[in-house]
Amino acid sequence: MPANFPMPAPERVSEVLADLMGRGVTVARTRTVEIGGGRPAALANYQIDAGDVGVVCVADIRLANALGAALTMVSPEAVEDAVASKTIDESTIENFREVVNVMTSLFNSGDTPHVKFHEVHCLPAELPAETATLLESPRGRRDFDVTVDEYGTGTLSVLLA
Repeated sequence: MPANFPMPAPERVSEVLADLMGRGVTVARTRTVEIGGGRPAALANYQIDAGDVGVVCVADIRLANALGAALTMVSPEAVEDAVASKTIDESTIENFREVVNVMTSLFNSGDTPHVKFHEVHCLPAELPAETATLLESPRGRRDFDVTVDEYGTGTLSVLLA
């Protein structure tokens, strides 16, 4: 069964992130990465107007920190420190929320239900049942390597209902 939402092409993800960051962002498809297993990451979910989860994006710890830091031009060394300590601090999560909110444009089209950013969860964490179900059984999935100039490369997984 096809996904209800458009699967973004790497070029489109790159364009949206580069415009927001004001710096180069390279995006390429990659192999499917494991989500969970106690690995730190940031998960954003998007809801349709009726409240159901339609899209989930998961950024590994490196990418979540890189996007959060690059948005407000925090030192790239802060990303390395956060990755080494396996943390994503609250100010980085706030910045990441802004990034994933802008990414909403990747999932809306005239032919699909309207989705809007809903919330971010820092993994590992207990997730709402509907989000956990989508992680286990998406209708569509694509994984990307995302490189933010000066801030490094991490992975982004996009899962569609």
